Order: sequence, then structure tokens, then C-alpha cells
Amino acid sequence: YITKVYHPNVSSASGAICLDILKDAWLPVLTLKSTLISLQSLLCSPEPNNLQDTEVAKHYMTSSLSFEDTARYWTHVYTGRPA
Repeated sequence: YITKVYHPNVSSASGAICLDILKDAWLPVLTLKSTLISLQSLLCSPEPNNLQDTEVAKHYMTSSLSFEDTARYWTHVYTGRPA
């Protein structure tokens, strides 16, 4: 990602995404649509066992409400989305 994303499976430093089909599990049969659906699923349901950002993951696992508030804040600040 170019835009900062507060998510356990996305690096807040580099924007790298930890999604297996983008790395080791890629198959030629996968379409852009199926890849985007997988990415959407990951963003909606973080995978704390497949981390890209340990600090964000720790926050997610210890305080989900505070994590969601911080994720909303980052969305507002880094995308210009209204609060």
C-alpha cells in the first residue's frame, strides 16, 4: 500500500501486505477478482497468526475497541475520509 493502513497484516512502515496468494501460494488460475476478494477478506478479518506488523497485532489482540478507533483515525488522517 502507498496509503498508510493500520492493520496487523499490513506493514505500517513499508505498506507490504502479508497475503499468501501474493507470495508462495500464487497460482496462474487466480484472477484479479479473486485476489481482490482475498485482500478484502483479509482487511475485514485480520489474521494475527500471519503478521506483518507486530505492534499493530499486539494492539488488535489486547484491545479490539482501541484498535478499531486507531484504524478509523488512520483512515481519516491518511485518506482524508471524514470522521
